[in-house]
Amino acid sequence: MEIICFLIYKAILTELALQLEGTMKIRVMVVEDEPPIQRSICQKIEETNKNFTVVAAFDNGKDALQYLKEHPVDVMFVDMNLPIVGGKELLDFCSNEKLSVLPVVLSGYTDFEYVKCAITNHAIDYLLKPLKAQELKLVLEKIEENESISIALFTDGYSNAFKN
Repeated sequence: MEIICFLIYKAILTELALQLEGTMKIRVMVVEDEPPIQRSICQKIEETNKNFTVVAAFDNGKDALQYLKEHPVDVMFVDMNLPIVGGKELLDFCSNEKLSVLPVVLSGYTDFEYVKCAITNHAIDYLLKPLKAQELKLVLEKIEENESISIALFTDGYSNAFKN
């Protein structure tokens, strides 16, 4: 009887994961202090991959930080050189608070300290501005793959909890 219940439960979780994977959009926040660049990035993200939706955009780290305290996002595209609260502080906050947000660092600089900060805070990539369409496409595909793995781990983790 336990084996049958387990198999039914695993089938339900797998079906739920497939439904979520096909219908839920990946929530993106963009933090960029130059309005034309910010608008362009937001537009390019949604045009490049329909599974992504920009849920918030900010021109400073302070407002982005406040938003993160109250709203979940899956991905954060963040410029390193921001007014009020910088990109480094924003990345540190996400890391220290153990937020499940995937950072993508944007910068107009190849500064080693920025790159080091991105790596330390588990950024999925470091993109130089101006953003190249092919680079953005590859990053979004990498994030999508990462999200699929997370969903698979979620369903396997829950089903394994019921094995014993």
